[in-house]
Amino acid sequence: NLVFNITVDSNTPVGTNIIFPFDVTDQIYSYQTDFNEHAGEINEDYETGDFSNYSWLQGTFPWVVDGNQIYEGVYSSRSAYNLPDGEESELSIYVNVLAPGDISFYKYVSSEYNFDFLKFKINGTKVGEWSGEDTAWSFVSFPVSSTGTHTFKWEYDKDGSWSDGDDCAWVDYIVFPPIYTNQTSVMDNNLEMKIYPNPSVGDFTISFNDSKKHNLEITNLKGKRLMYVEDIVSDHDFNFKHLKSGIYHITILPENITYQIVKQ
Repeated sequence: NLVFNITVDSNTPVGTNIIFPFDVTDQIYSYQTDFNEHAGEINEDYETGDFSNYSWLQGTFPWVVDGNQIYEGVYSSRSAYNLPDGEESELSIYVNVLAPGDISFYKYVSSEYNFDFLKFKINGTKVGEWSGEDTAWSFVSFPVSSTGTHTFKWEYDKDGSWSDGDDCAWVDYIVFPPIYTNQTSVMDNNLEMKIYPNPSVGDFTISFNDSKKHNLEITNLKGKRLMYVEDIVSDHDFNFKHLKSGIYHITILPENITYQIVKQ
């Protein structure tokens, strides 16, 4: 057996797809293949004390960051307290999956058994649900077999009456499959550009660190031009609300820098 130790540059963004070409021959037979790995572990453990790590989406009864019931660190996320009967407390995220993998997390439920549930959904399809009163955190994992845009949603659902336990659920230490984790800034040829928020629900801002005029072209993944703006200086606000959810390319001219933004 051969063992190769590979070190990735510390500046490599988490989630970067790395291809390792492998080619061996004895001058008679040869074999060639590529190994595919992604840099680092893409996780959410709420240790920022808020939901700022990713572009989380909340429902009418939002989840909160909690420091009382935790799996690791000092924080977890918890569904809404005092949720009215027949309502849901929802937390979801819209991501671009780069390669097949798994999504996993730790959960803790304190609810009316078989009536009030923590549910986990992938693209609107329920893949797991739990009820009752846990005495310890438990680990769950689900395969994500296709690439492209996916929605992961955690719901705490109450029935029409009664409650038991704390009547809520906690989630901690989510590990995503390989997903696109966009930077908020790019430096290229001494040009520093920032685009935020990214992902966005419809509005985003682009800013430059110079006083030059820049042109900007926005296209879909098929290359169709959707927007073209000339003579941007410093900051400029954009409205994406008329576009469908998905991934779009932004090209800055004349530098010809192409950037990606996710519309939720």
